Amino acid sequence: MKRRLMAFLTVIIMLFSMVGCSKEGLALMDEMNKVSSWEGENISATMTMAAEVQGMKMDMKLDIAGWVNATTLQGELEMNLKEIKLNGEAIPGMKLSPIKAYMDKQIVYISKSYFTELFGLVGAPVPEKLNAIQAEYIGIDTANQVLGIKPLDAKQANSLAMDLVKKTNVNVAIKQDKRNYTLEMNSDQLVDATIAFLNAALNNMDTINKIADTGMTQAEVDKEKESLQAYLLLAKTQIKPMVSGSNLKVNYHFEDNKYASGLDMQIQVASGNEKVLASMKFDAVATKTEKKEFVLPKNVIKLSMEEYMALLGSPVNQGATVEKKESITKGGVNYLPLRAVMSQLGFDVTYDKATQKTFIVISGQKIEANTLIQGGTAYISVAELQKLGFNVQEVETGFIVSL
Repeated sequence: MKRRLMAFLTVIIMLFSMVGCSKEGLALMDEMNKVSSWEGENISATMTMAAEVQGMKMDMKLDIAGWVNATTLQGELEMNLKEIKLNGEAIPGMKLSPIKAYMDKQIVYISKSYFTELFGLVGAPVPEKLNAIQAEYIGIDTANQVLGIKPLDAKQANSLAMDLVKKTNVNVAIKQDKRNYTLEMNSDQLVDATIAFLNAALNNMDTINKIADTGMTQAEVDKEKESLQAYLLLAKTQIKPMVSGSNLKVNYHFEDNKYASGLDMQIQVASGNEKVLASMKFDAVATKTEKKEFVLPKNVIKLSMEEYMALLGSPVNQGATVEKKESITKGGVNYLPLRAVMSQLGFDVTYDKATQKTFIVISGQKIEANTLIQGGTAYISVAELQKLGFNVQEVETGFIVSL
């Protein structure tokens, strides 16, 4: 029950963490409610993302186009990955074919080519189960369906948000100029608003169930509420200093048959001496259209979330395993055999005699790795692997490395 509740609270955050109970916030909700009755809208959007960790910066740009019917939760989108850059330079081989997706209520169908090309990008073999699928599109149950939560159309989502927003006492500063709305929040405001909205959800489950059949009564939630609220209070005190410096800006412009929205988010996450910087900018324009007939491609297959996760079982997910006897320790630092690890992950390792430098080759891109040579074998420290973007987990028998 707690797993379902936590998942639902995540949905709650997405529904209404952008508005508050101010007059301007309710006016914005009213505008969004009008849009949610459109039976057809063409969408054009651009998203850019950037992340910087330990001096390495990655940039990505994505274009999105398509149409949706907000009343039936159906539509189709095409996404084009325009570029991926590492430290300002394009990464050779980092390209994907246009990604085609169809949404039919709680099922999202994505072109099979997206999954197969994704494995190629990281230099891993395509899983046999994925290769064996003859369908052109793979349908995946969304989390709402898997958890037994009734999927909401846009109007229902807005109605739920409106009801719960009125039950909070959080005033999110929204500036209104006629039909233009701008919201700006710093890290402290974001954390405070999110906690307030979650508490409102915990205390109003009966209201929520009138719109969204969650399968959880207020009495059931009350049994978990005390521990969850204690967790939220702890999260509030711990998260605020970790995300200090982050900020969010959202803007909307409404017309009778068109609206534009923009999101600009800067995230700073500090953990110890490490700091991760990330940003996302999303600009979209939606234009009202006549209702279109939704036609799902014939060559599709539908999978449960469990089947989908099993389908992707591969070296990318399972990782490379290193037994303790294969590792060495120097000065309290754990080192793993570089070639053995990369071989399991499907990556090559090269050595430049002229510069005496070692490189890991991922999708044609050479990434320098600092190594320790012992007994003719190149070892790499766990910290160096993590710096290069690998995940390293220490287990009882040794280590598991994944990308």
